[in-house]
Amino acid sequence: MTVQRITGQIATIGIHTGRYALEIVPFGDGEHLMGLMTAEHYHDLFPAGDPDLTSQFEIEIEVDDETGQMSILSVFDLNADVMPAADVPEYNLSLIHI
Repeated sequence: MTVQRITGQIATIGIHTGRYALEIVPFGDGEHLMGLMTAEHYHDLFPAGDPDLTSQFEIEIEVDDETGQMSILSVFDLNADVMPAADVPEYNLSLIHI
């Protein structure tokens, strides 16, 4: 298995018989990729609902070296407003040694 990170856009999202298909267009590469997944995995990747198709994403995929089959491990919206946990006082906790 090989893990890769791709930067690109999600061009289309298709749904058929409980499975989702994401067409991914990597930047700098004319080759489109297609990721298939269960509805449960789709909702794990996008808990806030369908992604904005105009956004740029960093997508982590795993490719089976023997079959070439691709699995999407994670998706991060590069346009999202993100705040490091260290900047949020409630999450910046010290360890207590007993």
